[in-house]
Amino acid sequence: MKIILTNHLKFRLYDRTLDIEKIRLTVTRPALSVPGKGDSIKYQREFEGRILRVVGKHIVSKSTFIVLTAYYLKSRT
Repeated sequence: MKIILTNHLKFRLYDRTLDIEKIRLTVTRPALSVPGKGDSIKYQREFEGRILRVVGKHIVSKSTFIVLTAYYLKSRT
C-alpha cells in the first residue's frame, strides 16, 4: 500500500516528534481502528507507552492511504 502524507503533516512531523515508519506501522498494523468524520478512518497504535493516532482516507482504486494528520494522544495523568 502506498502512503501519502499531506503538506499539513509534513510541516508538523518535527514539531510533533513523529516518525514516518511509526505512521506506516500504525496504518498497516493498527491496534485499533474507528471511523472518522466523513469517509476518513482513525488508526491507533502504542509506541513506548504513547498512543499514536493517524487519521486519513483510503483511495481504493489506487491502493493508497492519504494521511491527513497524525499525533500522539495526551496521557490521562
